[in-house]
Amino acid sequence: MRRLVLTTMLLIAAAVPAMALSFPPPQNDYVSDYAEVLSAQDSEAVFRLFERVEDQTGMEISLVTIASLSEYGGSELRTYAANLIDNWGVGDRKKNNGVLILFSKGDREVWIEMGAGYRGYFDSALQTVVDTQMIPYFTAEAYSRGPYQGAHGVAKTVTKEVTWPSFYTWPLILG
Repeated sequence: MRRLVLTTMLLIAAAVPAMALSFPPPQNDYVSDYAEVLSAQDSEAVFRLFERVEDQTGMEISLVTIASLSEYGGSELRTYAANLIDNWGVGDRKKNNGVLILFSKGDREVWIEMGAGYRGYFDSALQTVVDTQMIPYFTAEAYSRGPYQGAHGVAKTVTKEVTWPSFYTWPLILG
């Protein structure tokens, strides 16, 4: 009995941080710019890119910007991103193939969360996207271009023709 009580208490304690988080509704399926950092042109271009990705591969990618993680009850961007991708249902539920790019301007952090269907397959390549295509723009305070370039880098990385995981069988035309 004591073991059951302890297990129940641990499960409740583990659930409390996730329950304290708040999740705004998505502004649309692909781009939710709560930090208002994206130019209209960059936002539209990313929206169209992600729309093509989903049409051609079935993979859903979402870009989210927030002013600060503290506004949503979070303390770690990685944890918030993992909960947000699940809360919003990004990607196909059966394939678990969603991708979420989360940028917190005030916290000066970016995180790319992949659905469990990828099992770490793109981790190294996506870290390179963050380091080379996003961080330099954030450092220069070009906040619209960082997510824009990162979105293109993520789309190019995850839609390359690969043998595993094989959610698609043709390369995406990013034209």
